[in-house]
Amino acid sequence: MRFLVAFLGAPIITCALLLFMAGLINQKVNQFQTQHENPYFDLVLSNQDESFESRTRKKPTPPEPQTQENVQVTQVQQTRVSSPDMSMTLELPSLDLSSNVSAMAISMPGIESMQQPNSALTGETMAMPLYRVEPKYPRKALRLGKQGHVLLSFDVNESGRVVNINVLEAQPPRLFERAAKRALKKWKYKPMLVNGKAVSQRGQKIRLDFKMEP
Repeated sequence: MRFLVAFLGAPIITCALLLFMAGLINQKVNQFQTQHENPYFDLVLSNQDESFESRTRKKPTPPEPQTQENVQVTQVQQTRVSSPDMSMTLELPSLDLSSNVSAMAISMPGIESMQQPNSALTGETMAMPLYRVEPKYPRKALRLGKQGHVLLSFDVNESGRVVNINVLEAQPPRLFERAAKRALKKWKYKPMLVNGKAVSQRGQKIRLDFKMEP
């Protein structure tokens, strides 16, 4: 009997609970919609009598033009103020360059001495150089303070170039020979003409002196 009553009452109680829950849900939904409805605004424009002050911008009065006398006075004053005394005296140390230059002075025979007859050439004259290069003073000789000379023999070919250079004498030995030969090799001589034809000139000699001026 108890089971029968429980079996019949359970569906009734379940339906009642479902209806109760549905009613609660509908009530919450209605409240939410009511709270979130678009509010109604009643706008009323009221005419307010307000007095606005109108401001008118006034142009600034231009400055009075200066007269010619005033302009000249101001210009003179400006020039007098902006011209300070900028005179300065610079004292530069005097550089003694003569010592370095004089140490490189090299004496060579002049043109007159090279035109002297050569006894070894049976009366032929020395060749005339058209272009010559001064030999460089060796650094070792400058450092040691040495002076000397080099006597060279050479030939001049048909084109006027120096060939077959030989050292005949050098004082002091093995100090100035290389500088003398390098310089003489770059010399250019006037070719010798025989019957209108250039010929070589052999047995030429020259002495190059290396001296340091005091």
